Formats: sequence, structure tokens, C-alpha cells
Amino acid sequence: MLKVLIFIVLYYIYGLSLSTCLLYVFTYTFGRDIFTICYWLYKLNFRLKINLLEKYGKNSWALITNVSDNLGKELCIELAKSGLNLILIDKDLNKLANVIQDIKFFSAKTEIETIIYDFNKEINIKEFLEVFKEIKTYDISILVNNIGRTLNSSFDTADIKELEEMIKVNVKGHILITKLLLSNVSVRNMSAIINITSGICPIPNDKFAMYTATKQVEDFLSRSLHEEYKGKIDILTVRPFKIKNLTEKASLFSVSVEEFTNSIMSSIGHDKITYGPWKHQVIGYLITLIPESISLKLFF
Repeated sequence: MLKVLIFIVLYYIYGLSLSTCLLYVFTYTFGRDIFTICYWLYKLNFRLKINLLEKYGKNSWALITNVSDNLGKELCIELAKSGLNLILIDKDLNKLANVIQDIKFFSAKTEIETIIYDFNKEINIKEFLEVFKEIKTYDISILVNNIGRTLNSSFDTADIKELEEMIKVNVKGHILITKLLLSNVSVRNMSAIINITSGICPIPNDKFAMYTATKQVEDFLSRSLHEEYKGKIDILTVRPFKIKNLTEKASLFSVSVEEFTNSIMSSIGHDKITYGPWKHQVIGYLITLIPESISLKLFF
């Protein structure tokens, strides 16, 4: 749209020739792309991570949901290594115990509290508030919204119960835990919220219609809250593409969970949106340039 506006102004208002207008538009586009690439290189290689304790407060706590998945666990470890205490939320007690063991291996002095809660079940507001009432007694400086449910089927063939559970987790659960924590973090001098959405949010597709729709709700809410709480809460929207498991072979566009976590830690306090490491940044940039039908075939 901006390129069209530039062309119209140059051609109709300033009366430049067609070839001159096209040259100006090309120069603008090329310069913008070069600037974007240089900024990526700077972020990946030279930009320093924020000291979380200095910015968000010593002896404060980070609350992380869905800690038993690979990304959730790795984020817990990195936040603990940064000096934060942790409140861990998960539905599986045994997996939660394993996560705590891994955290203590890297950061033995980290204080850890746990909450067992299943966001897949029907959320009763009274019960929800009762389960989470004690977190208001903690100085929570960082919220990591990592809850999410996928559905690998088309909308037509999806089971209604599975669709309902996806709405509970990706929409209702995400909104409620965010609302609950905002009353805590908004009264602090500075806090942070990290929302894990999805890289496919901007692209309508026939394979993950319901998943994309629910993650788009998370994504839009995250970006809207960034504007509402700008200057008071650092809200980071994270859009991952393929993160490979330990047992999976590396592919052209996949990244390890360690790479992705390190990228998130580098983006906290700096960025509004991140796609993660450079591979995912490239995909995120390309899908804004090429038609959706081609993006789906290339990357999904």
C-alpha cells in the first residue's frame, strides 16, 4: 500500500516520468529489505540480552503454564538461570516432578512453587479463582502463556468435543490466566508477559483452520495488550514455526528448542513480535511478501 501511495504522489502530484517513479519505488523497496536484513543480523549477533533481575526485580517470580512440553521446560530452565523464582502450572504431577528435577540441576537455589490445573476441562470460574488465589501473594514479574492445544485435522472432519477443548485451552484458558495475572503485574514498576502463539496465525489454511483461528485470538489479544500497557508491561508475542523434538531429524526450516528459547530470551524487553531464530524470521518475512497459496505449499 505504501509503495502504491509513493507512486501516486510522485507520478500525479510531482509529475515525474513513469520510469523515474518505478525507480524510486524499487529503491525504497530494496532499501527497506536491506535495512530489515541488517536489523536481523544485529539482533542475532550483537544485541545484548536484558538483565531480567535488574529490569523486573530481584526475588520476583515467573509464572509459566504448560511446563511439561519441550519449550515450556526449556523456558523454565532459562528463567531460573536468570535468577527468577518459578511458579509452574501443569496438569500432570509426574511430568511436573521431572521438570523440577531438571530445573534444579541447572539452578539449585531457585525457589519453585507448583499448581496442578488442567485447562482442557470445563473451566468453572469460581473453582478457577480458588485454585489460583494464592498467586496474588507472590511478586510475579513475568508471565509465560504457553498453554495450547493442536488439532491435526480439517474443520469438516474434526470431532466437536476436540473443537470445544481447543477453545477452552487456546482461548478461554489463555484469556483467564492473562486477566488474573494482569491485576498483579500491572501495579509493578515493570513486568513482562510472553505469549506463545503460532507462526501460521497470519495465514488462513485448510489443514489447521480451527487451530489457526484460536491462536489468532491469542495473537491479536497479545498485540492489543502491548498497546494498552505500553511502557508499563513488556508484552512479547512469540510466533513459532516447526520446533523439532529430540528424536526428530533436523529439516530445512526446523530449529531446536534450545535455539528457540535462546531467541525468546534475547527478545524479552526489546521486541513486540518475534518468530524466533533466523530461520523462522525468514519464513515470517517471506509469508508477508508471497501469496498465501504459495506460502502454504512451501512452509506448511
